[in-house]
Amino acid sequence: MENAKALALTLILGLFLIGNVFAVDLVPGEDYVEGELLVGFIANVTEDEAKGLIQGLDLILKEDSNLWNLKVLVINVPNGEEQVWIETLEKENVVDYH
Repeated sequence: MENAKALALTLILGLFLIGNVFAVDLVPGEDYVEGELLVGFIANVTEDEAKGLIQGLDLILKEDSNLWNLKVLVINVPNGEEQVWIETLEKENVVDYH
């Protein structure tokens, strides 16, 4: 059952990330949550390193999310700046959006 939950979350995350890469006309509130990003990290990064990166960029972690077992953190960004932050985070060696 636990594996099924992890697989479901992974599929949802994958669809979310694919949508952010390929969608042209994203609709806030329908296609994504305004001001919120799911950030995936490479396998060998620790949670402390990932959180340090986010905090170093003066972004806010959504503490009630429990996705680290999938190497994902949920962060808050200013509304309307989601794409800017995706592009910024993609440049970091420890971030994995692919």
